[in-house]
Amino acid sequence: MNDKPIGTFLKALGEQTGETFDMTQDAWQTRCPVHDDDKASLSVRIAEDGKVLVNCHAGCATTDIVSKLGLTMADLFPPQERGEPEAVYQYYDRDGNLRFEKLRYPNKKFVQRRPDGDGGWIWGLNAGWYRNNGDGYRLLKKAKTPDVQPDGDAHWFPGVERILYREPEISDAVAEGETVCIVEGEKDADNLVAIGIEATTSPGGAGGKWEPRFCEILKDARVVVIPDADEAGRKYANTVCAELRDVASEVRLLELPDLPDGGKDVSDWLGAGHTAGDLTTLLEAAPEWEDPEVAQILDDFPEEIRRPLCLVGDDAYCTTWVNVRVGNDNRTSSTIVRADGSQFIDASVPGCRPFAALGVTHSLPHVPPASKTWSGAGAKRYVNGERPSPADVFNRVLSVVDRFMDFQKSVGSQREIAELVALYIMATYLVEAFPVIGYLWPNGDKGSGKTQLLLVVTQLAFLGELILSAGTFATLRDMADYGATLAFDDCENIMNVRSADPDKRALFLAGNRKGVYVTFKEERGGCWVTRYVNAYCPRLFSAIRLPDDVLASRTITIPLVRSADPNKSRANPLDERYWPCDRRRLIDDLYALALQNLRAMQEYDAMNVEHARLIGRDFEPWRAVLGVALWLDDACGVEGLYDQMQDLSVRYQSERSVLEENSPIRIAIVALDQMFSVADKDLLEFATQDLTETMNRVAEEKEVTNAGEPFTDCRRVGLLMKQQRLRRAQRTAQHKRWRISRDQLAVLAQAYSMEITIQQHGSNGTNGNMAQAECRDAENAVPAEMNKGGISEGEQKVDDSPHAPSGIAADTSGKGGEE
Repeated sequence: MNDKPIGTFLKALGEQTGETFDMTQDAWQTRCPVHDDDKASLSVRIAEDGKVLVNCHAGCATTDIVSKLGLTMADLFPPQERGEPEAVYQYYDRDGNLRFEKLRYPNKKFVQRRPDGDGGWIWGLNAGWYRNNGDGYRLLKKAKTPDVQPDGDAHWFPGVERILYREPEISDAVAEGETVCIVEGEKDADNLVAIGIEATTSPGGAGGKWEPRFCEILKDARVVVIPDADEAGRKYANTVCAELRDVASEVRLLELPDLPDGGKDVSDWLGAGHTAGDLTTLLEAAPEWEDPEVAQILDDFPEEIRRPLCLVGDDAYCTTWVNVRVGNDNRTSSTIVRADGSQFIDASVPGCRPFAALGVTHSLPHVPPASKTWSGAGAKRYVNGERPSPADVFNRVLSVVDRFMDFQKSVGSQREIAELVALYIMATYLVEAFPVIGYLWPNGDKGSGKTQLLLVVTQLAFLGELILSAGTFATLRDMADYGATLAFDDCENIMNVRSADPDKRALFLAGNRKGVYVTFKEERGGCWVTRYVNAYCPRLFSAIRLPDDVLASRTITIPLVRSADPNKSRANPLDERYWPCDRRRLIDDLYALALQNLRAMQEYDAMNVEHARLIGRDFEPWRAVLGVALWLDDACGVEGLYDQMQDLSVRYQSERSVLEENSPIRIAIVALDQMFSVADKDLLEFATQDLTETMNRVAEEKEVTNAGEPFTDCRRVGLLMKQQRLRRAQRTAQHKRWRISRDQLAVLAQAYSMEITIQQHGSNGTNGNMAQAECRDAENAVPAEMNKGGISEGEQKVDDSPHAPSGIAADTSGKGGEE
């Protein structure tokens, strides 16, 4: 035989059974020494690592077989060359007696031993039968009592009562009112003691058992548990806290921040350069432990990350999807970066923290295209402390817009409109900081560059996507829910009430205000459920016609004409060879810029509200653009940008009446102005039919409709008058009649930034301000039966609500009749 485990085992077995074994084999079938065996029930073979595998097919336990042969379980394993231990941790009781030791070997291998009372060691702490093999007593068989002695020279030893590490010192610290830290290992405890902080651990840490007697030592103590940053560490910490909550005076839980790459415990944290003072500050501020298993009714739902770029509580977060390599396998994984540069991921990546440490929940089930999201390289640069210059990012976005677009005949100069579009692109990343977002509506004939502008914006904007009429509703719904920038090309087809998908149309019209949700039914698991979709997101529309009243109040219209500049008209925004800068890097910098400044942007939005020259509904489409301009001007060194955009916004309002002259209310104001001029009275009474005919004539004069083609009908005009809360006059047998004063029409015209002629006629000689005052006169009061919606007596209200009936839009069908 030889000195390998199999040689030792077969030699002892042969002595017991009288058999001999062929050592050239690696498996044997023989009789079991424990029971009366006449069938050769015992299988013996050698494992790849040299371990002896023993199996009695009659059911005898391996420990019984080994004991019968006078061996120990350790004899079945190849000898381990442990060498000298790296550390020896000694457990003394409060009487100063050494109860046991824990030896740490390389690769975190641990062995426990206790004194045998005769200068030697017993290797193990459990009760059982042991045999002395020369280097101390080794376990033969666990046994709580010495009732049945194994064959051979064996000694029974009782188990050792477990005690806390450094129990005498901890007992004194509790008596003196000191804070005691509980960590997961003796090394961590020693390192805390070395900097003057009392600390202990239980034998075995997370792999051991917390004994009831440990609580007795910590009665009335102020305890702070510091878990290792892994699942086992958190489970151990919660177990300790739960055991101590009714015993200690305070139980707090401290999860260490800013652990180094690959670090998970307090020793790693101290090794990264943190001091005793740093830890003392954290210990004093550590929160009281709350049992994660105890149910309680909360005041509100927890905050949740539901958009890839968003504000949650006091922090900004950006979620992206990256390629992660684990061994030889690649997989896509979501990762979340917080504004302070902390990164969280559901994978073991050095320098990243687990999602469990986020502090907020997250639900982002859909993965956007990789070309639209923050790249892994961009996220790494941010986490490593790199921050782009806001002025440089703005100038690069501006250069892209200017490269592809010709705005020479728009509502401003080439530079102004390019800046407007560049600011809008940046605002799409910062939309969560604003309560309202305007839409862009490029308008012009075929070939004027409408689609080109949509392509430029969607190539750079936050999750930008060009939407055609064939796009599915489910895709639009998910993109809107993420806050994506949606650009609808040729929206005449999409906005057609008769032919368009009603769900799509509802999604298009909603969402310029934060907090707006649209409800839809969808099938899940064979049943229909209601889904609430966050519709708040940036939008662009291109069309030959202008927006209707509802969309116009939310929109900045950008008139375009066909460009004569071949360098712009022939350049393709989808071909990055034409770009003046690197697109991928610019998108990464836009994400980084937004994450860093999303919180501060809320403050600039508030400042913008105070300083903006526009007010009310006119201000809302410009709010986000002006807010970003103010930030770039005030904090980022782009001087004069805010004033330039202010001037453009004011000039835009003066031209808006021309851009929106086909609006029914604007046509009605011009028609009423003409009717006042003919009547030469201060109070005009008219039939719905009279105003309808005048509006159709005005629309034809302004070339809004073709000759002989009606602009509207009596039913729609009647609805329009109701919407504007005009006072009813006594009707005739054939017609309903309405009443309006010069002053009321002047106020209505002022609300729509229009100039009319009636202010120069009549006995009052009113101007716009006088008209506002005099329309409150009791003579012009709204009758009580019509005063709904909170209008005070004597006050005429101009209703420009976005919820106005859609039926007032221009009707070119030639059908309809008086209401």
